[in-house]
Amino acid sequence: MSNSSPVMPCPDATSDPALGTAVLAVDPMHHSIRHHQTESPDGEEPVKAVNPVQIVLRALRGRWKFAIPLAILLAAAGALGGYHSKHPIYVSGGTIQVFPNKQNILYSDNDDSRLRLFDAFVAAELAYLTSMPVMERAIQLPMMQDLEWPTGVVGAGTLKKTLAVDKKGGLITVTAADENPVVAAVLLNSVLEAYATLHDEQLRQNDVVREKELTEREHLLIKRLNDFDEKVLKVGREYGTGSIGMAHTRKISQAEEVDQRISDLELTIATKEAADAANNVDIGDAEIKRLLVLDHAMADMLFERSKIAADLAVLKTQHALEHHAVRETKARIEVIDAAIEDRRSQLATLGTSGTLTSSGSGGKAETVDDLKSLRGRFITRRDDLQREARDLNERLVQLEFLRKERDESRILLDETRRALEQVRVESRHSLPGTVEVKSRGNVSATPVTDKRMAFAGAGGVFGSLAGVALTVLYGLVFRRYRYSDELSSSVPVLGALPASSSEFPEVEVHFLRAIQHLRVELQLLSGATPGGQILAVTGAGRGSGCTTVAIALAKAFSEATMKTILVDADFNNPQITERLEAIHSPGVREALLEGKLTAPLKEAAVGELRTLPIGARQQLSDAHVSHRPLAMLLHQLRSLCDLVILDLGPLPERLTARLGVALADQVLCVVPAGELPSFVEPSLKDLNRLAPYRAWTVFNGALSSDPLLVDDFRRTLAESTHGTLTA
Repeated sequence: MSNSSPVMPCPDATSDPALGTAVLAVDPMHHSIRHHQTESPDGEEPVKAVNPVQIVLRALRGRWKFAIPLAILLAAAGALGGYHSKHPIYVSGGTIQVFPNKQNILYSDNDDSRLRLFDAFVAAELAYLTSMPVMERAIQLPMMQDLEWPTGVVGAGTLKKTLAVDKKGGLITVTAADENPVVAAVLLNSVLEAYATLHDEQLRQNDVVREKELTEREHLLIKRLNDFDEKVLKVGREYGTGSIGMAHTRKISQAEEVDQRISDLELTIATKEAADAANNVDIGDAEIKRLLVLDHAMADMLFERSKIAADLAVLKTQHALEHHAVRETKARIEVIDAAIEDRRSQLATLGTSGTLTSSGSGGKAETVDDLKSLRGRFITRRDDLQREARDLNERLVQLEFLRKERDESRILLDETRRALEQVRVESRHSLPGTVEVKSRGNVSATPVTDKRMAFAGAGGVFGSLAGVALTVLYGLVFRRYRYSDELSSSVPVLGALPASSSEFPEVEVHFLRAIQHLRVELQLLSGATPGGQILAVTGAGRGSGCTTVAIALAKAFSEATMKTILVDADFNNPQITERLEAIHSPGVREALLEGKLTAPLKEAAVGELRTLPIGARQQLSDAHVSHRPLAMLLHQLRSLCDLVILDLGPLPERLTARLGVALADQVLCVVPAGELPSFVEPSLKDLNRLAPYRAWTVFNGALSSDPLLVDDFRRTLAESTHGTLTA
């Protein structure tokens, strides 16, 4: 085709009745954006609740053809694995009867504590049945060794896990479960055998231990009694307790008599010394005083008064002066004092008359030295008597202590002998109950539980869910844009273009319908603004289809009787220029260098469409385009037509695309289906920064189930059916 050849024509709008009734399916959000383009970006938007079910369904859209076979495959594998992972369980059971010991054989008592402790005894036996000593003894039995059961703590713990015990009153039931019915019976019987053996050994051991302890205590108490008897003989010597008590009493009486005689002698000595010291005292008075000293009645009264005075001193230390005992004692002393005074008066009267003095003149006079010698002998005798009395008292105290200790030991010995005899007779009734194994385990013919089908069903359900979950996980991990509603809400989605396998999709009916929708929507968004409009078409990446979209939109606008100029501004990959076969024709490069258009625009055969190729001067590359020359060129083009469509190429790779986006009135960013979000999101952020409230996205290559295409395809199908029926 020559340089002046027109662009490849597209089907006329009048030749396709479907084009006249096409309406673009657009998200309702776009209309609100169009009518509020001047709103502040800082306005707060309501936060939408996250629906996890919706997320899962979005991840499964378009993947059901993979998810369902995978779920069926994994469900079959899970069901097969679940069926073979669980085996039927066989149970073998036995019973143990515990009888209460209600009455002794010989020694009856009123103690009912054993009956009250019977429940606790049964609970203790229940716990002992599953204790580690029983398990360890069981795994050592030959029947368990034949099964090659693990030994040690591991084997005992494993055996314990296979058992289940329960009690109802005095009946204990124990069961063993295993996949093999023979093994289950062996496990149960080994536990019952070990339990019965250990129970008998422990019972015999307890009886032997108690009897041994009581026998040792009996011998110890007998030895203690013999020791007491020896000590009593050693302390009492040849006398008993009664004889020693009588001797002690006699010694005390003799000591009191001697002490009285010493008091009399001391009084006599004092009187004698006083008489010898008075030279002017007459013989008569001396004789009277001598009578007073030697008078037995006077001596008795003086001795009695000294005793009462000693008691009074003790009472004063124990009671108050007003106490009746103190007053009585004082009264007794006053009576004795009056009697002593009367006796002194009588002796003085008799001495004055000569009745008593004459009778005693013929006797031999005693000297003071003789009286003192006699007093010394009495004192020595008193000390001997007191020492003997103390010795006898100590022996009495020791004998009384030994007697009490011996009586207590004798009581303990009698109790020990009775307990020992009771142990020997009532050994089997010492516990609250008697244990007996009633039945042992048998080999079961039918399994108790068979959960293979349940596990197979659970495995199938889990496998099917795993298949769906893996599909969802794959979609979430390896996320790509597959539907238009998955695009970021930062830049509104204006429409979707159906997927096509054709090299030129703009000739397909569905594609043309979508392009017409885009055209109408862009016109609605631009409003009735006077003068030419600048529409920039860019892409989120290489191969997004922005050139195809730009050509299709240019044809659609030109067919709508709008003067349209299609400008190839992709300096690195000018596809429009190549399709026009205008590589060597002047165009954008020359206009930018000269500051104006240097050649007439190429006219196309479709409506009012004209084109401007990239240009032939290769020295002006994408990196050398400036803002002002590009703005001047767009201003000049704006005055020549109603709409200028710029094909800028991919936004991340073209510097000119950034300038064109900033200068355009409207921007369309083409996002291809299957693109990675990490690659598209930076381009959308740049659009928000360079052309806020002027940019929209177009989803290219959408599936027929895309939300923006579903209504369009239904409408097309209905029109096709109606056309067929009419024909």
